[in-house]
Amino acid sequence: MIISYHNLADLYLRRMQTDMAGNELNRVHDSLLQEIANEADSSRYQALLSGLRRTYQALLEFNQQHRPEQIGELQARYEAELLAG
Repeated sequence: MIISYHNLADLYLRRMQTDMAGNELNRVHDSLLQEIANEADSSRYQALLSGLRRTYQALLEFNQQHRPEQIGELQARYEAELLAG
């Protein structure tokens, strides 16, 4: 699932549609957040956590390149997500 969203985001970037690319990266990250909230004690938890790290890294790299003004907001959001989980 993560790879598909990242591939779609890459396609949008090649078409110079940075907003759409960012939306796809956010969408997969948010989807994983919803899933991990429901799986706190399951065997899927570690896989979801790994996915969250990957999607966060992708979002961070995207924002550094295309939305540098949003990096602080992204980092604060990630810290809040970690504390909530």
